[in-house]
Amino acid sequence: MKPIALLALAALPFLNAASPSPDLFSPTLTNLPASPQLKSSEWDRHSYAVHEWGTFTSVSGSDGKLLSGLETEEEALPLFVYDYGGRQRLGGKGLPPPYSCDYSGVTIKMETPVLYFYSPQALDVKLRVDFRGGLITQWFPYASGGSSPFVPMMEKDARGQPEWRGRFNPIRFQNSTSNGITWNAHVHHPDDYVEPSASQQAPLTASWVSPRATQSNLLSVPLEGIGCSTAEDIASLHRYTTSSEKFLFYRGLGHFDIPLKTTADKDSASLENTGKEDIPFALAWENGQIRWMGPLPAGKNARFAQDALMKDASLASLVNALVDAGLYRDEAMAMLTTWRASYFGSPGLRVFWIVPRAFTDRVLPLEIKPQPTHLQRVLVGRAEILTPALEAQLNLELSLPEAQQQLLRSRYRLPYLERLKQLRSDSLNSTR
Repeated sequence: MKPIALLALAALPFLNAASPSPDLFSPTLTNLPASPQLKSSEWDRHSYAVHEWGTFTSVSGSDGKLLSGLETEEEALPLFVYDYGGRQRLGGKGLPPPYSCDYSGVTIKMETPVLYFYSPQALDVKLRVDFRGGLITQWFPYASGGSSPFVPMMEKDARGQPEWRGRFNPIRFQNSTSNGITWNAHVHHPDDYVEPSASQQAPLTASWVSPRATQSNLLSVPLEGIGCSTAEDIASLHRYTTSSEKFLFYRGLGHFDIPLKTTADKDSASLENTGKEDIPFALAWENGQIRWMGPLPAGKNARFAQDALMKDASLASLVNALVDAGLYRDEAMAMLTTWRASYFGSPGLRVFWIVPRAFTDRVLPLEIKPQPTHLQRVLVGRAEILTPALEAQLNLELSLPEAQQQLLRSRYRLPYLERLKQLRSDSLNSTR
């Protein structure tokens, strides 16, 4: 094994990353019988392959209409992650309060797409990903291209010292939006030992570490071409020239229609595939129970009772569906482990559905040079459904001061408030 000398950080949890906890599929989590056999799939160590997984999150009212306000974060990312709000432009330091970007009309949150590279040999790659109907807002390692809503200006502080100031241009996602980013990355030999750059000295969340648990090659990306105007800004780039990770990471916000429509009444929920491509697998989950699962062909719908229970089902079926869609098993496990608490530990009715590949390619066109022999892209839709019972509960909580504070701390507070406003407007109109 030939060591590659980058900048040492500390112990490297991703070099010997353990497999995700096997109790992900145990009855203690699902309250269901033991899991069926998980399908096996892994890299053959001979082919050049690129695999991707990620999530499109949406929230809809019981009437099936998508709600906006998904720009809020569920979990903070490590500080070294770049963001759309000018982090690179300001030498990697990010923006101090009270700077923030004025978003509106965000109905889709694209969460944690990660790209893995598998190659028997080291190679240099160039990758470009665009987001049609949205904006890529966070990424790692360093990427070039795209644009920023931040307008930088050099001003003087109260002591007369120069400092960066500026403003954000507001972004209306109801209008047509799109951008893209480009990575120039070095894919290391699978046996190479690589340490991450010291710019990654920051607390790491479980959702950042879990995607590392794969057989993929390590990647290094040079920090080149960053727009800094002064020597001081250049010095602020941590004095490091390379970032390394097990994957390329990006996130985004968008406003576009998805091919799954979800509705709910007092006793049941309905799923409708409004697209032209089959949805290969969907799974309805609520409070530790699988309510329904199966394929959803184009133009078809499925209905299930909200108290339904599939006694012979388990989350292993979701892993197997991800493998059938093209992921290696360790990638599928890494994905579900990454979002374990959010997917399966939080209350509410939600549907996980495998996004048709053609839809992914239309929304997120991807170009890789040299072109891989195998390219697999498996995004999972996460559709949060507001049932009439939940809508009534939220309406009650909004009228109670103590419960109101809890509601306003929710990740989905903005969609919730939008839906409550719609319901109150409908009620007012019906009494006229």
